[in-house]
Amino acid sequence: MQKAGGIAYPTRNTPTLANGASAATKKSFVDQIKSIYWENKISADTINIAAENKVTEIEIFRINLNQDTIDESVLRLLDKGIPYPIIFILQYNGKSKLCVAYKEISSTGECHIVSQYYHTEWDLESNIELEISGLSIESVYHGFIRQIAGDRISENSSNIKYDIEISKQKDKLVIEIERAEKMAWKEKQPKKKFELADRIKKLKRQLESLEHQKIGG
Repeated sequence: MQKAGGIAYPTRNTPTLANGASAATKKSFVDQIKSIYWENKISADTINIAAENKVTEIEIFRINLNQDTIDESVLRLLDKGIPYPIIFILQYNGKSKLCVAYKEISSTGECHIVSQYYHTEWDLESNIELEISGLSIESVYHGFIRQIAGDRISENSSNIKYDIEISKQKDKLVIEIERAEKMAWKEKQPKKKFELADRIKKLKRQLESLEHQKIGG
């Protein structure tokens, strides 16, 4: 990804960015972030794609970190304060990663973050690419999320919100299956062991059903 002209925001000099945050989030904000840089935007003005539906532009923010991790609460703070989708370029120790969460913006500009934060692995920035594909800024945004998330978002449909919800259900089932398998392995009583085995089979059938569940666009 190429660097473009923008505006730098050293975190210690921009207290308004952390307004309304908890004391812990404010501390993480200052401790973890060296600087925030508005890198660019993707809109009808910058690429030849229509700004249809609710998404009219996508902001690109570069965050220089003091460490190789950033709390999700800090990213949420930034996301909620800006009424546009944001792709974060995180930088630390000469490497970069992309980070994004799916969020919806109401007609009044209120942001609702629907998903967890998805990210790529740390790599040289020259190796990181996002393909701009779609007939609207919104479809480009959804494409970016899928590229960054990879197989962490199901592809059951062309509706990203639906697929994120399916992925959440699948993640929950995987955790339940792993927990039940551990219990079954430790269980000594044959009856309880059989009951747990039966539960595991049912959970796996539910998981398989979600894997193959398809809807239209």
